[in-house]
Amino acid sequence: MGFMLACDIAIASDDSRFGTPEVNVGLWPMMIGALIFRNVPQKKAMEMILLGERLSAAEALAMGLITRMTPAEELDGAVSNIVKSLVAKSPIGIKIGKDAYHKADNMSLQDALDFLSLKACGSSVNRRCPGGHYGIH
Repeated sequence: MGFMLACDIAIASDDSRFGTPEVNVGLWPMMIGALIFRNVPQKKAMEMILLGERLSAAEALAMGLITRMTPAEELDGAVSNIVKSLVAKSPIGIKIGKDAYHKADNMSLQDALDFLSLKACGSSVNRRCPGGHYGIH
């Protein structure tokens, strides 16, 4: 569960089951708790943790634990298609974008827009950016 929650894209077969059974033996899923709360709404996360029940792949998809669900016999092909699509992209562009996303994620909307507009223009370039900002901090 923890590895899956740490992924940007999570594909599961339609017969997959997910859960946090720690509560059933008197424990709390401490190590993956932060990831659960970053991936699913609080009430759904608490329900999953407190009840310790297994969820179907359809339930996991509906609550945002996984990004795609596919028939079991098509899982390898679906994963292969995603990998092919990803490797065709610019690794530097993806890295810059992911870094910007994570930095802007906890900002207010206005701060995030200002930050991202500077990123879009290049912070070392002295040119006018959208919204009237210059690309120099």
